[in-house]
Amino acid sequence: AGLVLTTLPEELPVTELNELHSAAREAGVPTALTVLNQMPVNPFRRSSAGEFRQSRRNAAWRRRALAAFGSEAALEAAVAVADVAAQRHRLARALERRLRKSVPLPMARLPALAECVRGRQELDRIMDKLGSELRRKGML
Repeated sequence: AGLVLTTLPEELPVTELNELHSAAREAGVPTALTVLNQMPVNPFRRSSAGEFRQSRRNAAWRRRALAAFGSEAALEAAVAVADVAAQRHRLARALERRLRKSVPLPMARLPALAECVRGRQELDRIMDKLGSELRRKGML
């Protein structure tokens, strides 16, 4: 049993969690778990990010993508969104690694949701995810 520390995969919340963990340790308050909430999903498979960047320079890919998106503006917007999502995921993973080094506790990761939680079913799904993380770490 102990304090469950929850944070977001962003610079300031991770820094604040490190400070809270240190203060809890100094005060003798036991800590049990870190929850990394709203972890962004990687928009690419492990190998496809580089392939995506390379393919954007390929004329045949560009023609197919342009036909699918209908306009140059829509294609460029989709590419920009994919780039931002990949960058956000990389940053979140780097912060996760930093947190794992600085706070030596088991960690449960919860995914970012596309929408806010509405209703009991969605809340149950989130709780099931957290429960499975805790069971996997032998904490339940």
